[in-house]
Amino acid sequence: MIRQLIYPTKELPAVLQCQILSFLRITWPEGFITEAQRREWASHQENHPLHFVLVEDSFLISHLEVVWKYLEHAGVIYKAYGLSGVFTIPAFRGRGYGHQIVEAGTAYIKTSDADIGLLWCAPTLNRFYARSGWVAMEKSTTLAGPQEAPNVYHLLLMMLFLSQKGKRSQPSFESEPIYFGLEAW
Repeated sequence: MIRQLIYPTKELPAVLQCQILSFLRITWPEGFITEAQRREWASHQENHPLHFVLVEDSFLISHLEVVWKYLEHAGVIYKAYGLSGVFTIPAFRGRGYGHQIVEAGTAYIKTSDADIGLLWCAPTLNRFYARSGWVAMEKSTTLAGPQEAPNVYHLLLMMLFLSQKGKRSQPSFESEPIYFGLEAW
């Protein structure tokens, strides 16, 4: 029987952590280079990761992390939640598991104290995330890296505008560059 479970990183069973990290290393190898080559974590702990998994026994089917941080944009500080490390094991794709896990993570964010939600994805995934309420910010520019010389982050930004402050800010996120920090989730 397939079950949906939620774990803080410190409570994530080792068998699931190993499967998650193995998939991440293969799919996004750029996150595992130089000093991070042998890292044993999926997301930085300062982003408060919470793992959502679909499992059958101890076999991982689908995964995502809900993460959050404070983000300053246009002189205003927002509590920003997001999705990271979203994947479904290839043999299980096309059965709705990815949508199910994204719905769960998105519902968690919508009931949290978030002002906004952010995720980055390939443009081809726009419709996939839009089904769960995420809005494509096609005119937005995300900057990441050292603040004195950040790089443009070229993936598609998708957002949720949740609190009144967040909803009022949508035009500024569309018109002013967003400096996210050293790296996106």
